[in-house]
Amino acid sequence: MKTQYRAIVFDPQSKKLSIVLKDIPVLKPDEVLVQVWGSPINPSDRLFCEGLYGTAASTQITPGFEGTGSVVASGSGFWARRLIGKSVSGAVQGENGFWAEYVVLPAQQCLELGSEVPRETAACAFVNPLTALALMEPLSRKKSPALIQTAAASQLGRMIQRMAQNMGIPCVHIVHRTGLQKELIAQGWNHVLDSSHPQFEQELKELAHTLRVRYAIDAVAGSMTGTLIRNLPDHSQVVVYGVLSGQACAVDPGDLIFRDMKVKGFWLSHWLKEKNVLQLPFLFIKLKKFLKAEGQTHVVQRLSLEETLQEVTQPKGNASAGKILVLPAQ
Repeated sequence: MKTQYRAIVFDPQSKKLSIVLKDIPVLKPDEVLVQVWGSPINPSDRLFCEGLYGTAASTQITPGFEGTGSVVASGSGFWARRLIGKSVSGAVQGENGFWAEYVVLPAQQCLELGSEVPRETAACAFVNPLTALALMEPLSRKKSPALIQTAAASQLGRMIQRMAQNMGIPCVHIVHRTGLQKELIAQGWNHVLDSSHPQFEQELKELAHTLRVRYAIDAVAGSMTGTLIRNLPDHSQVVVYGVLSGQACAVDPGDLIFRDMKVKGFWLSHWLKEKNVLQLPFLFIKLKKFLKAEGQTHVVQRLSLEETLQEVTQPKGNASAGKILVLPAQ
């Protein structure tokens, strides 16, 4: 087996990406070495590569928060050894991510999916699917009879739409241009609003009050958060989980004070840390089921490590078309 591997690294000082050779580490007990097949370029990855996501890195670090591949070696321990030769998906929080030929994962955090789940979906098995499950928890607990979501045409937005439809929950879907609105309506979606339309706020308010929406999820931030707060019924909550606008949330404090409106942030890492060792196995079982149904991901492009360097430095393209995968072996 090779002693070194190619990986993309982000330098927090220069804010630049490059491809370097890294030494394959000695595995600790209950760790596995995964030969990476693919990893998506998520919005969080792009923000990280701009030094704008989570805790700022202090040393060179390999991006790629999630991915899939084959286990080629393990440290000691039953759970690690039993995974050798198997395809697994995983997520990372440390210095070495999936935009590399190899990644080290804790054996107990590896998700075996088998051939029933396409590799493209397996590569995107954690960030969007777990976020969808987490954001829909208040709906399953009947805390609101309906839902509003922004960035509805994204892969995560499409998962939310499928979940809401299967749960029988009315959902208002907000997109940012007329073409997307027409596309989703043609696919049978109900209550699709175009935020660029002059009558958008009036339409949003009418639907929010008619459907008695008390809960909205916002991937855009900026002025959109305030727009949602302004037009939802009193005592509602907006959960902000993204910042596609690149701007700070703009909310009138009067709405928070006098209308009992709430704005809350969501980060998947915090949500997962709230799960204890007994809850995680059941969460993985639920995730596997979800990936075979509502949690599937559509991929539109596959890039080598060299092509990824160019892609990440370019302006964001049409994210609603589907995911871009990094394939290190390509």
